[in-house]
Amino acid sequence: MDKPEIIRQLEEELLGVINKDSSPYINPADVAKLIGMDIECLREACVRGTCPFALGGQRPGGNRFIKIPKLTFYNWYTKGIT
Repeated sequence: MDKPEIIRQLEEELLGVINKDSSPYINPADVAKLIGMDIECLREACVRGTCPFALGGQRPGGNRFIKIPKLTFYNWYTKGIT
């Protein structure tokens, strides 16, 4: 069975984000664009701990941090199915 064109396009976009560089993490702005989410909403979800594919928090002194591991995001986005 052939995949629908939109699925092929989304898979290509996902792989483009994953293969963008050799870092084990994805830029939050790239993730927000890929899933069609406002970047500030994504950041807030990461910091609050409600984002299923990211780590985030607030350091003493007020600086927030976000880490989106490529493998975790890929598995979440594809639900482990390729």
